[in-house]
Amino acid sequence: MPILNEDMTFEKLPKYVKEAFQGRPSKIRLDAHTLIAKFSDSIRYASPWWLHYMRQDHDMGLTKVLDEARRSSGTLEDFLRDRYAIMYNFDPGLLLNPPRRSPGTHFSRISNPLGLTQMIKAVLLKPAFAFHGKCKGMPNSYDYRTRRLLWFRGGGWQLYLPKLGNDCLRVQEVTVLQ
Repeated sequence: MPILNEDMTFEKLPKYVKEAFQGRPSKIRLDAHTLIAKFSDSIRYASPWWLHYMRQDHDMGLTKVLDEARRSSGTLEDFLRDRYAIMYNFDPGLLLNPPRRSPGTHFSRISNPLGLTQMIKAVLLKPAFAFHGKCKGMPNSYDYRTRRLLWFRGGGWQLYLPKLGNDCLRVQEVTVLQ
């Protein structure tokens, strides 16, 4: 019986997925019962981007990331957005033609932000393949005075795990973030 995403290759990934990683990610097999997590504003949001919940080799896992976030000086949302380059509801056309707005306008003010109101912890019910690597920095806002993009730095470990359906995944816990 084929394993989910077994035939997925880096070369066949969409350009935006390839560009979301620093360098070339590793294709890894995740066994059934692997714990994964994500931050979202909806349990129904079917994003293919996930995180390891527990430590995996060089990936410290979500529990350690949350500890690091608590020790940081900013808010949890700011830390997660910066580390995982979690974009606001973002139109790539803004990079080429930034709107005329006041200095320091954030993309979140231009359209509705992708909220980080919940942490979703889930377990895989079946084995699956995913791409695993560090996320690349992404644009955060545009400084109109200097005419420069400001960036989320990235660097957090992420999983690209598409095609997950209800038959492959069971949500174990949803935590409201404060």
